[in-house]
Amino acid sequence: TLFRSSTEQITQINSLLRTIIRTNLACKMFGTGPRITWLSEETASPNTYIVKSVIAPRTDSSEEPLNVDYVIRWDASGYRVVDVLFEDVSTVRSYRSQFSRIIHKEGIPALINKLREKVKRLSIEESDGC
Repeated sequence: TLFRSSTEQITQINSLLRTIIRTNLACKMFGTGPRITWLSEETASPNTYIVKSVIAPRTDSSEEPLNVDYVIRWDASGYRVVDVLFEDVSTVRSYRSQFSRIIHKEGIPALINKLREKVKRLSIEESDGC
């Protein structure tokens, strides 16, 4: 599990995952023309808020609009997005499940390598216009 990993490994995983999430969101949200409509916000708990939105597809796309909710938490450092839900599916839970399977089957170094490969693929896709 991640609890048995070194600080360096955790740092690498966090950095790679941050890059993957930012790149994916940038492509989905700002790629080549989708529009975001902010629908509402609600308080989930005293310091946690859910901001609901819909992303309209690019004008040249046949895709359906995408519901995206942002879970935002306030702490001493300010507001932070702690999860993004696409059509009610948690990004955090999804990654946690995928990572657990890889770690149990192949180990933490394999997870880091797979994340590096994904970052490379995403950077190529991003340079091609998402």
